[in-house]
Amino acid sequence: MAAVMTLAVTANPAAARPATIQDEADVPPYQLPDVLAPPGGDAAASAGDWHARVRPALLASFAADIYGPQPDTMVAMTAIDEGAHRSEDGRLLFHQHRLAFKSDHGTAAFNVLLVTPSDAGGPLPVFIGLNFFGNHTLHPAPFIQEGPLPDGVKPLARGERAERFQLDAVTSAGFAMLTASRMEIAPDTVDQWQDGVAALFPKNAAGRTETGAIGLWAWALSRMLDHAAAHPLVDDSRAVVFGHSRLGKTALWTGALDERFQGVISNNSGCMGAAISRRRFGETVERIHTRFPHWFHPDFGRFAGREDDLPVDQHHLLALSAPRVLHVASAVGDAWADPLGEFIATREASRVWSLLDAGPAMADEPPGVGIARAPRVAYHLREGKHDINAIDWAHYLATFAHLASH
Repeated sequence: MAAVMTLAVTANPAAARPATIQDEADVPPYQLPDVLAPPGGDAAASAGDWHARVRPALLASFAADIYGPQPDTMVAMTAIDEGAHRSEDGRLLFHQHRLAFKSDHGTAAFNVLLVTPSDAGGPLPVFIGLNFFGNHTLHPAPFIQEGPLPDGVKPLARGERAERFQLDAVTSAGFAMLTASRMEIAPDTVDQWQDGVAALFPKNAAGRTETGAIGLWAWALSRMLDHAAAHPLVDDSRAVVFGHSRLGKTALWTGALDERFQGVISNNSGCMGAAISRRRFGETVERIHTRFPHWFHPDFGRFAGREDDLPVDQHHLLALSAPRVLHVASAVGDAWADPLGEFIATREASRVWSLLDAGPAMADEPPGVGIARAPRVAYHLREGKHDINAIDWAHYLATFAHLASH
């Protein structure tokens, strides 16, 4: 019999549920599948059992039911050097490349930006993550290339999203930063998302890839790690994948798929990221699929309004990073992303780290504003809105400081 854990919640099942739940009293009763068990199966009894039986089954379920299968088409990649420049103050070095791809189905390309300290003396650990609107938004330097945007998407100014990347803090801590724009990889609109790297892969009868945009972004992040492995200033064995919001969902799926990443960061990733779907708090499966159907498997919509029928929940996704280092973050003012649901998922996932002898599970109670840590799992909650900022990065740099101490 499949292992199922029942969570006690304060709820009134007879009451009419609001269209958007933002009060714990309105959360319906739900049963959370055991994080140690595969869909329809028994819980793992050992680390070997987890790796041999449970982990592959969970990966298969997320691919078949939620994000779509990862493309397995043979693709050739070429990195075209677009030059390196120093920042005006001389502290940062910006390396620009264009990654060009070719398969039997087509061609594609996108720009990547690697930022290192200008005085880097050897290979550095690296944070790898996508940005929302272009590499030029990380820093006001005029030489950073401004990539294309889909029709109807308003461009952002140079350096407008610098707060989200904290390049000075990251490089001062001994890390490199590697990024690319989601818009160049899979343009994030319902009608244009197949205009990027999807050209490399076969299409189904409806003319789209079985992999949704989240899966395509994840594929690109792994190619960025391939690129990092060839760069003399990067140590790809000390790579951390990160993302905020929809790109936090992407980072979690990437970390699940690609075990070369030694760390995974989910920042305010919410529904279909780090938050428990069965809670239906804030954004729900129905709402996310209505607005962003292109992010997911073509058949994901069958779970709209039917969260209890999902064969997995997001604590399983977090668990797929084990026994590597995982850090999940929430914000007090981001009810839409369900901070408590993100903590519950993190806490339950930490049981897998315990099974794998990677330290005890996380304590039951959320930390309030602040941070909770198990040996290789961290969760923090900060004041403020849906964003990624200096407070978040201070926590991440502390969590991954061991990678820079080599």
